[in-house]
Amino acid sequence: MEPIKALLVDDEYLALKLLENFLEQVPDIEVVAAVKSPLKALEILQTQPVDLLFLDIQMPALSGNNLLKTLRQPPLTIFTTAYAEFAPEAFDLNAVDYLLKPFSFERFLQAVNKAREQIHWRRRAPGTAPTPASNHLTVRVDGKMVRLAFDDILFIEGLKEYVRFVCRSGRYVSLWSMKTWRQPCP
Repeated sequence: MEPIKALLVDDEYLALKLLENFLEQVPDIEVVAAVKSPLKALEILQTQPVDLLFLDIQMPALSGNNLLKTLRQPPLTIFTTAYAEFAPEAFDLNAVDYLLKPFSFERFLQAVNKAREQIHWRRRAPGTAPTPASNHLTVRVDGKMVRLAFDDILFIEGLKEYVRFVCRSGRYVSLWSMKTWRQPCP
């Protein structure tokens, strides 16, 4: 499996070094860059593929939240900050996790594992999405693969990075964007 490409953004040198040291212990994550400037991060995000963004919030020139708002298709993001009060906005921006400094390696790994699972399923999406000729969708719901017949689906609702399938047999929420499911549906 190809490595997860990560970008680290924090205006504090020691915070960047801590993230780099933690990530050296995670073999499937490749650090694309570690930068102190959110503006430099924007340049990198526009020129290189990034799967996972570790992002501080309080930074000069541009906050982490505002940086994320400028991106059309932001990578999965784990916020790393000393400020708990920004957590609600971070989760409104679909943060994978929110690490309060100082955080332990164990807490860091919990966040990385959440991101890893989401990246794994995003990468599998093209292979698991049905072709137009098939009569069903296979979606991941609560860690299980569920087969939904097109005839059973009443409607599909987009919820940011989630999709709710309302079917005759029940409701199912899956971690996919509407764009992922729009094309295979008849």
